[in-house]
Amino acid sequence: MIGGLIARLYPACGATGSQGMPIPDPVNIARLAEDRAGSAALAAPADFEVPPDLPTQAYANKAEAVFAALLLVGTTAPRTWLAAAYPTRLQAHFVARSARLNFPDIVIVEVRETTAGSAVTMYSESVYGRPGTMAQRRRLQEWLAALDVELLGTSEGKN
Repeated sequence: MIGGLIARLYPACGATGSQGMPIPDPVNIARLAEDRAGSAALAAPADFEVPPDLPTQAYANKAEAVFAALLLVGTTAPRTWLAAAYPTRLQAHFVARSARLNFPDIVIVEVRETTAGSAVTMYSESVYGRPGTMAQRRRLQEWLAALDVELLGTSEGKN
């Protein structure tokens, strides 16, 4: 009953996986993050164009390997589906759904090659603008910890 009402008010809540969401095009994460609302969070290197909510560490791994690890992290996260991947841009978009009422969030990940290896940027935002960044920050922290496990074999990375 309540789920049906929510789906009428918020149509994407009535879908499963990445259904109900438009297929995303590649984006400039810095532009998205510049105007981020209270329902979004950014994880990026400390020297990123936009100050991040969570700083990310540099990885000595090649960018393609970090991107592959991020795809694994995203596709194995609970209630999360790959919406689009752009391997030549090392960018992927996911839809993560809340356990209660199936609210969709978008998660965008990107890897950039650096002189020392790779830099990771992640952006997470609630589609329906639910207040508060705690869920978004927590998701990014969990994904960064899972990425550390994949790449470094430890859950005690420098994030």
